[in-house]
Amino acid sequence: MKKFLLFTIFIFCACSSSKQYYEPKESHKLKTVKIQNENILKNYKNYELVNKIDDLYVISNNLGFLKILKDKEIIFDKKFEAKIIGFNLEGNKAVMVDALNNVIIFDLLTQEYLYSENYGQANGVIKKLANPIIDSNIIAVPTLDGKLVILNNNTNTLIRNISIGTGDFFNNVIYLKIKEDRLLAVSPTKIFTILNNDSFSKLLNIKKALEIDNNIYILASDGTIYKYNYNLEELAKTKLKYANYSEVYFHNNFLYALEHNGYLIKFDEYLNEIDVFKLGSKISKDAYFKDDVLFYNNKSYKLQ
Repeated sequence: MKKFLLFTIFIFCACSSSKQYYEPKESHKLKTVKIQNENILKNYKNYELVNKIDDLYVISNNLGFLKILKDKEIIFDKKFEAKIIGFNLEGNKAVMVDALNNVIIFDLLTQEYLYSENYGQANGVIKKLANPIIDSNIIAVPTLDGKLVILNNNTNTLIRNISIGTGDFFNNVIYLKIKEDRLLAVSPTKIFTILNNDSFSKLLNIKKALEIDNNIYILASDGTIYKYNYNLEELAKTKLKYANYSEVYFHNNFLYALEHNGYLIKFDEYLNEIDVFKLGSKISKDAYFKDDVLFYNNKSYKLQ
């Protein structure tokens, strides 16, 4: 029994130490710049940023309180039934989704509910819910259970529901974009598009999605980066050995992928690797891109 236990420990240690990491053949340093990291939440404990709309910051907490800040001043403050996790705004009309999977249209000025409907229990949320979109005559609202609720923006009435998510768990829409004759909605397991009234879908395990100039970039869970058009035809793909990405960003016709162990990889439009930048440390805090700057582990890096 003792020999078996020692053998098991040896195998476990050997397997644990054999994990492989992405290592580029060559890398360069990315220039740091002095830009203050915007921390709008430092004075609002237990609040989370829901959306930033022009110069407005929308924050909420688990108790259902929703605040809208402008120039660090509170211009709207109200308690709702549950935490607001999706939000968009057009004039005084706010479109929201809460943690109970209620879709709400609310007039901030008159404090009236223009629409409120519950869309049922959601079995787990794996990633942040995409915010609703208000587009001319329609409103598109992603729900926690993987639906896309399409509403009439003029009458605040339901037009149709579209099922985006698949499976029983983790269905919520994580990316949503609408423009002209096309729609893109992405869940952790599915890409769904509408182009000229025709719909297309593809099943895939997805971490992140990004749409630029009618090109759809998908970061898959296995480390593959795909490029599709709205017909979901594959235009390009790449997979670097052992690379584990956390964010993707598009700037100056290049796609940037942030690798978990501290590398920023630059790709061209065909997803060919152009350059690799070493950032010096693994991701210890949330990293994000803004304009042409990467905010990473309390430092700011200028993209090039």
